[in-house]
Amino acid sequence: MEKTTVTRFDWLQVGVLFLLTPLFLFPREKFALILLVIPLLWMVRRIIHRHFFQRTLLDIPLLIILFQVLVSSVFVAYPPYVFPKAAGLLLGVGLFYAVTGLLKTEKLLKSGIFLFLAGGSFFSLISLTGMYTFKVKHLNFLEKIKEMLPRLDFNLPGAESGFSPNAVGGILILLVPVFMALLFTLLYTRMWVERKAVRYLLEIGLLVVSSVLLLTQARGSWTGLTAAFMIFVFLSLRKRKGVLVSIIIGLLVVSYLMIPSILEVDQVKLTTQQAEGTLLFRVQMWDRALPHIAAHPLMGIGLNHFRYLPEIKYDVSHAHNKLIHVAVELGIPAAAAYLALLILTGYMVVTVWKKSKVKWLRPAVIGLGCGQLAHAIYEITDVIPLGAKVGIFFWLSLALIAAIYNVVTRENHE
Repeated sequence: MEKTTVTRFDWLQVGVLFLLTPLFLFPREKFALILLVIPLLWMVRRIIHRHFFQRTLLDIPLLIILFQVLVSSVFVAYPPYVFPKAAGLLLGVGLFYAVTGLLKTEKLLKSGIFLFLAGGSFFSLISLTGMYTFKVKHLNFLEKIKEMLPRLDFNLPGAESGFSPNAVGGILILLVPVFMALLFTLLYTRMWVERKAVRYLLEIGLLVVSSVLLLTQARGSWTGLTAAFMIFVFLSLRKRKGVLVSIIIGLLVVSYLMIPSILEVDQVKLTTQQAEGTLLFRVQMWDRALPHIAAHPLMGIGLNHFRYLPEIKYDVSHAHNKLIHVAVELGIPAAAAYLALLILTGYMVVTVWKKSKVKWLRPAVIGLGCGQLAHAIYEITDVIPLGAKVGIFFWLSLALIAAIYNVVTRENHE
């Protein structure tokens, strides 16, 4: 009876959060009390499970980040600026713990991964129809293809002009390696289910997501994905030829994507308007953020406050480097916690890769891990801020990795 009750609550928690997701993503101050739903769910779980949430390796970094949001909001921030991003961040952390609390079996893990990929594929199609174009056309033939597609104006709060191609690309690189890893498993290793329908769905999903990623022309995303694959090849292949090929490919891609970005503007005229969209522009944003970190090292200037700085345009919503952005808005402790989050995620991926007794979990976690690595490299020059709407996919990817790690650890101890 106790097991049935716990299982029902885990399903209920996930269901409630997904149903309330629109209220968190598009919050209104008059409905601010909706944020109390997540702490309330944690309190109920404390009564049932004796823990507020499913224990993971990421608990301490996550709690530090939430604590920094609370402290900065109370002491230095302007609450109306904080509220939209705080709601999104709380939803992301809530979903992370709800998903890790539910996915405790191999069957549920498999379903969770497929739903993650299905949701990502749907997101890519929606993004394609609502995505605006870059001011500078990088590859004309891709621009022409994109212009032939229908354009829909969703007029969503915070994205009235459309979806940012950079943000879309930053999310899609979380998905592409998972599709590729599972397809490789199906086609070549026979470790996983051998149903043709599953293979076709994965192939279609990979085609859709990869095509949209290509049409974003988000070079930071392309670079992150290529670098992640290069690092994976370097770590997994011992033969010199494999290492040499990966290094050459990586250097060619980085040279094409990054060097022209610097040369697109006259570096003598260092105005942000001239440099916008280039690597030089990103360096300028770092330079403008660093004095604020020095002035507010412990609590930052407040979540979602960077875009309101006098020297920053509202549309430039972040510092174009995740660690710098987190440090400037939430303080150095939060930036250190975010870095620890990424390091511990890498540790979980490597542990599952080496110790999993369930063979299909290895390629699954490798795909998720490569996606997180690509996303981390992408965020060296671009940022999906904490609490951003599309950031849900980041938290779901983390949740899948943590859930897989928990299952593998428990099975190895039994």
